[in-house]
Amino acid sequence: MNDLAELMSSLVLIFMEYGWVILAIIILISVGFNIHYIILKKQVKQQKNQLTCMEDEEYRLFKLFHELTEAVECDTTIAQLYRVISHGAIDVFDDVKGAGIYLLDRQTKNVLIPKYLSEELTPLVKIKGLEFDELVSQQRTVNIAYKQSTIYKEVIQERKVFNLTGVELQKYFQDGYPELLDNLKIMVGPLILNNSVLGLLVLTGEGKGAYSRNDQAVFEALCEQSAHTLGNAILHRDVADKRKLDQELFLATEVQKILLPRKDPEFKGYQIHGVNRPARMISGDYFDYVNFSEDELGVIIGDVTGKGVSAGLLMSMCRSTIRSLATREGIQIKDLLPKANRLLFSDMREDMFITVGMALIDRKANQISIARAGHESVLWYHAENNEVTMINPKGVALGLDEGPVFDRMLEVQNITLESGDIILLTTDGIREAENLEGQQFGLHVLEEILCIYGKNGVGNLVAKIEESVADFSQSKNQLDDITVVAIQKS
Repeated sequence: MNDLAELMSSLVLIFMEYGWVILAIIILISVGFNIHYIILKKQVKQQKNQLTCMEDEEYRLFKLFHELTEAVECDTTIAQLYRVISHGAIDVFDDVKGAGIYLLDRQTKNVLIPKYLSEELTPLVKIKGLEFDELVSQQRTVNIAYKQSTIYKEVIQERKVFNLTGVELQKYFQDGYPELLDNLKIMVGPLILNNSVLGLLVLTGEGKGAYSRNDQAVFEALCEQSAHTLGNAILHRDVADKRKLDQELFLATEVQKILLPRKDPEFKGYQIHGVNRPARMISGDYFDYVNFSEDELGVIIGDVTGKGVSAGLLMSMCRSTIRSLATREGIQIKDLLPKANRLLFSDMREDMFITVGMALIDRKANQISIARAGHESVLWYHAENNEVTMINPKGVALGLDEGPVFDRMLEVQNITLESGDIILLTTDGIREAENLEGQQFGLHVLEEILCIYGKNGVGNLVAKIEESVADFSQSKNQLDDITVVAIQKS
């Protein structure tokens, strides 16, 4: 008992002597725990706030995606999509003031075309001759060669998002605008679809420091989704435009068919048959039958440079001009073609011309007058001896010369056909038809066909020429329009 009492007494003496030290240690430990608790609580709160901001940002992003989906389903115009994406981007990010979309020119691939730029978007390119204020007001209408902007050029070439602020931006504008704010920050991302850059999405705002990693990740997702949405919208528009163009081409083809003779002419003493097979929907070839008088019938065949719509339009002009002139009483080939050349010359480009072959049948005089304005040789099949000769009067194409040279070069050759003789007019689509080895059909084969099938009538002859060209070409696509007209004396 005495030992225990002494121990307790000793402990009391020690506590009384060092108690304040122990108390101080306890207090310090308590304060440390409290401070650590406060710090942890603050960090947890900050993280919660960051998570809340991230959740809000991602919610706004998904809301924008939903708006884009609805816009596409409602067949919103592409111009409206540009606006939805730009303003949606401004709403998604807190520090963004301006947004814009540039698309690369689809032909050159080196010019950025502004499709939609919000009013507060800060220009990120220096254009020679424009002050900063002028560029701000005019940037919506100014196309940019993207290499003029170091930022745009590097974004397109490196195909990644640029997230830059104050000091980082200064190196891109060393010779540029002092008006750029020190607290300016930007994000620029490429719009990539099928490994091809469609354009750029640009965001500019104000604040300290660059946009966060989460902001950048959200922006990258926005760029990806925007590229897919715009790409699909552009494809949809292109398909719609193509359908509309196909419909217009179909209507143009139908109109052009009306311009061609619907049936063979009935002209006593002669059998005449012609066909036209266009290489495309619109033909640059044509043939026509025109009554000069009761006893005179003109057979015209023509070939316009090029193919497609422009050639078809020029062909229609040529047909109308020749038809109009042919109605003038007493006009002959030697007068008609020079007049047609003068009328057409002023409306033709330098790289365009029309070759014309013409045969004027004069039933009363029992002769045919033949002229070639730069056209293919006319083949004359002689039924009596089963031979073919070529008729080659001189002449240059319509539209190459305003008049003097054309008038001087034009020759008219008069011939008289015997019973069974055939005059064959063709365009170069027959002679230049190619097989898979690149060999051309040529005039020699055409002469052989004339000799073999000349006695079978013009309908059968023309059909055999078409069949022979098709067999020769095999499965190769038709390269040029094909037109044939055969005239046979009964």
